[in-house]
Parts: sequence; C-alpha cells; structure tokens
Amino acid sequence: MPVIFITMMLSQAAFAGLGSKIDTLSKDRQILSAKKLNVVSHNQYTVHTMKSGSSTINYYADSNDMVFAVTWRGLAHPDLSVILDSNFGLYQSAVSAMKAQKTHSGFRGQRHFRVASNTLVVQKAGHMRDWRGIAYDSSLIPSGVSLNELK
Repeated sequence: MPVIFITMMLSQAAFAGLGSKIDTLSKDRQILSAKKLNVVSHNQYTVHTMKSGSSTINYYADSNDMVFAVTWRGLAHPDLSVILDSNFGLYQSAVSAMKAQKTHSGFRGQRHFRVASNTLVVQKAGHMRDWRGIAYDSSLIPSGVSLNELK
C-alpha cells in the first residue's frame, strides 16, 4: 500500500497548471483523462483546449509558454488540484480563511464563488449541469490582455 501511495504522489508532482510551462500539459491530460482538442494563437497568448469527461478546459499561455489562466465549463468542476498546480495550497488557505471569517460567498448551495489571495484569483459559478470557472494569476497576465477575452 505505501508503494502505491508514493507512486501516486510522484505521478502527480508536476502538473501544467497555473504558473507552469505549457509543455507539461500532457501530464494534466493523463491525470484528467482528457483529450487535446486544439491550440489557437492570439496576438499575445495561445489557448490550449482539452476535453475531460463533460468539461472543456482552456489553458492560456503567454509568449513564453507560461500558463497565466485556466477556464473551464461543463457538467462539473474539474480537479482544481491539477489545474491550480502549485497554487492549490494558496487556494485552500484562502478558502479556509474565508470560512473562518465568514466572509465567503458561494457556500451552502449558492451558485457563485470567488476567492482571491495575493495574485491568485479563482471564480466558480453556474448551476446543475452547467458549471464554469476561471483561475488566473494576475501577475502573469500579459499586458494588454483583458480577462473578458478569456472564456
């Protein structure tokens, strides 16, 4: 049993999530059992789209191939530990702090949720069978790129 646990931890050690290089995206595809759909180039970034079960996930990478944002839409939210990569701990801490301060929105059946910590922002919204979200690092967004462009 310990060998299986260690193997699982090592296999999940380097995702292509937020703040990582896009060339490690194949690890996300394996973990999320996703299929790569396409890559679309824009002036200041590229969008790498993949399909995981009922969700479509878009990874936005700048000209240096650094993932600065991830969006998703589908029947359920994808595994945020994969998408947020090394930022997942910050996300968990921010959620815990919001719960402790009772300043949160989006818990207990509400349909909108937003958490921000330093430069990390995660927003989730929707309703049954139509969930969507965005996660981004505001310090990595290329100048001239608007969050409204990211869908």
